This record gives sequence, C-alpha cells and structure tokens, in this order.
Amino acid sequence: MIGQKLIGKVAEKMFVAGAPSEDRLTVCVAIPTYQREGVLVETIRQVLTQDSPADEVLVIDQSADHEFTTSQALSAWHQEGWIRWIKHSPPNLPGARNRALLESRSDIVIFIDDDVILSPGFVEAHRRSYDDPRIDLVAGQVLNKDRQVHTGAVKDHELQFPRNHGERAWIKGVFGGNHSVRRRLALEVGGFDERYVQNAFREETDFAFRATAQSRGMVLFEPKASVAHLKMPTGGCRAWDILRMLNIGWTTGDYYFALKTLPSTRWVGHIAKGCFHRLINRYSVGHPWVIPLFLIREAVGLTRGAVFAVQNRKLISSPASRSRIAKQEP
Repeated sequence: MIGQKLIGKVAEKMFVAGAPSEDRLTVCVAIPTYQREGVLVETIRQVLTQDSPADEVLVIDQSADHEFTTSQALSAWHQEGWIRWIKHSPPNLPGARNRALLESRSDIVIFIDDDVILSPGFVEAHRRSYDDPRIDLVAGQVLNKDRQVHTGAVKDHELQFPRNHGERAWIKGVFGGNHSVRRRLALEVGGFDERYVQNAFREETDFAFRATAQSRGMVLFEPKASVAHLKMPTGGCRAWDILRMLNIGWTTGDYYFALKTLPSTRWVGHIAKGCFHRLINRYSVGHPWVIPLFLIREAVGLTRGAVFAVQNRKLISSPASRSRIAKQEP
C-alpha cells in the first residue's frame, strides 16, 4: 500500500529524468540501517521522491526484525522494484557499506544515514559534482536539527572540518552520514575496513584517507548536497551508546585509525590530544568521579586499537570478508 502510493510520483520523476544516457553517470543511494523503524521509512520515501532520482536505492538492513509497518513498507518497495532490500549480518557499518559497493552497479555510490532529512536536489548535487573528472569523492553538508550553517574561516580541512560549513571546499575526510564515491575507486582500495566495530568511529575518515592517497586528489565538500541529521536516540551507531562514557568502540576506532592510518610523525600527537580531551572536558570536570572510568575506557580502547593495528585490514579483498559476504542472503 505504501509502495503503491509512491508509484505515480516516482514514475513521473523517472519519466522526466529519462533513462541514463551513455555519458550520464549512474548513481546509487545506499542506506545502511540498524534497528530503525519509522524514521528509516521516511528517509527512503525522501530518496524515492527526489526531483532527479537515483538509478538504484539499496537498503542494507542489519536489523534482526522490524515492526510490522516497517516490514510492510520495505517489502512493498522491494517487490515493486523501487528499492533493493538486502539483509546483512552480523551488524557492522563498514561491512554494510562494503555490501552496498558489491551489490551496486552504478558509477557513483552515495551513502546516507537512515535518520536524515534530504535537501531538494540532493541526489543531483552529488551527481553533478562528478562532472569534473578530477573529483572521486564528495562530502555533503550535514546540519544538526537547528539547521545552523557554519560561516567564516576554517582552520582544519582534515579531521576537524565543520560538516555544516556553507561554502565549497577541498578537504581530506568525509562524513559518514552523507558522502559519495566513484565505485571504481572504492573497490580499488578494498572498500571500508571492517575492523572498525560497534559505532565504527573513524571508519569513513580512514576510507577517505586511503582513497585520496590512491587517487592523489582531495575530497570535494559540496554544501548543496545537504542533509539534516535527526540523531535518533536509539538504533544505528547509537545502539552502542547506552552508556557513552564506557563506549569502547569510540576509543578503539580513534586509536586504531591513528596507529594504522596516520604517519608516524602524526599518530603520537593525535593519540595524546584525543586522550586528553576525552579525559579532561566539561563533563569530567563537573563529575570527577567518572575520570577513573574514562581511564579504563582509554586503556581498553588503546589496547584493542593496537591489537587491530598489527593485523591486516579487513577489506573487501580480504578472504574473510569475501567469504562472509558471499554467504549473505540475496
């Protein structure tokens, strides 16, 4: 029923857009999702009703099950061909992204979160960015609920670039909830590293650093490709944020990124700075009793990050990753 209501709107938009021409880049919107319900359905609805729709919409679903209304909507859209609803397990955000890269047949893959509001022309803004052959990755603007846009000078175009900035820029990283990449390049670098676990902190930055090293280019920040992130309190990466002060995935990801990706001249400073700010901040100053817990979190995160760093990356090209993905349901 939900899918049928969209047929007229989507068919009309696809008729206007026309079939992809030989020189028109095809675009896939990939939505990794985990334990999300109504907000997921609404996010997909926005993707399907874009003025210039995507050529593919992949929903990589890591949830064990859904509420009846969510399953009904996903099943209807899947059966009618508007989306491909792909079940994926075990839950792992980089693994879900890799599944999308392997399943897609489009030139460009756009990754978005499952709890966002898309700007008008969102898909086309990503697509048009790749008219410039120098561009292999695009980071879209990510606004908070207040929709406030950052203006003024930017000091850091790498790890601290403001994701709500209002002007185009060349940067080094991407934002997990809104970025795109030429699928060819993503596969060349092995996709995303599945050793980033739980909330997978830094997984998208790690990918961007490896991809730009391969392409010898930079990431285009395009504010016209904008989303507002609703930051739903449950599900998604926040499924592991029940007790954020002890979120080991957060610290593990940062330490693993530093040790595995940054050059030796930078990782010591990055680790020291990150550890200090996570230990001494406004919350810990007001609640000093949490500092011992923070110390435990940092010690465990550093240990796990170091253990992961001495191992090979878990990429699409790795035997373990390919074997697991091959066993997934179609």
